[in-house]
Amino acid sequence: MARFRLAKPLRVALFLLLAPGAELWAQAAPPEEIVAFSSLTMTDEQFLKGKEADAKPVMLSAKLQLPSPSGDRFPAVILLDGSGGPGNAMAWNWAKVLNRIGIATLRIDSYSGRGFEEIFTAQGRVGEFNNIIDSFRALDLLAADPRIDPERIAVMGFSRGGIAALYSSMTRFEELYGSDKARFAAHLPFYAPCNFMLEGELNVGAAPIRAFHGEADVWNPVPRCRDYIERMRAAAFWTFEVTRRTDRIGSIFHIPGSRRTAQRSCNQRGKGEPIAAFALSVHP
Repeated sequence: MARFRLAKPLRVALFLLLAPGAELWAQAAPPEEIVAFSSLTMTDEQFLKGKEADAKPVMLSAKLQLPSPSGDRFPAVILLDGSGGPGNAMAWNWAKVLNRIGIATLRIDSYSGRGFEEIFTAQGRVGEFNNIIDSFRALDLLAADPRIDPERIAVMGFSRGGIAALYSSMTRFEELYGSDKARFAAHLPFYAPCNFMLEGELNVGAAPIRAFHGEADVWNPVPRCRDYIERMRAAAFWTFEVTRRTDRIGSIFHIPGSRRTAQRSCNQRGKGEPIAAFALSVHP
């Protein structure tokens, strides 16, 4: 039975996604390295049809942070913001937590290079699947870095960024746009919309998928992802688990140390419950 085996730091990170401790973000963050990499801007139709020749090249920036030197190559997590862009606190806070436990982070700015600070106020400015290409190109970048272990790179995304964290697992998209240097070791979408029915959506790679939703989230409701899980379970193919949180108001449980400041926020902590999970198996 084939399975990607995560190193201990990434297994710890999966636990922290449920119950991060306050002491982890109280320490100073490591310095940031500003890096640039090329990607593509495509309409959703171009992306789904694999029309890479019609895409527009774009240069994007990202912030790389490495933990204290250990003598070993670091595991890494690529972080993708939602439609609010890099001005939001999600990726920044998670970078601090992950750096603290020995995991390098790369926070991608998917919008500035495309001419926008955010797309929250106009979602149609950028195709919904562009972040998937960005995540694969960032994977290329990290896999070529001698300080990073190319076999231990995960992708984590929030809302719009969660689309990339979830659907980059699809074999179809990996074959079209994926890295020739590495594959993702884990996919960690936070309240991804899950509002697509895609050709080949049940054919995914061997890396584990762990999705997170706030039960009270009305923007990207959890039933949509539950439907996807049911289709995955019916196919008896690969590992997929969703953890839901019982939140009083919304879904900002994903920001470590956050306080309730907006309609969608909450500072309640609780045990996450798996809605559905099944074992990894090799499709005949």
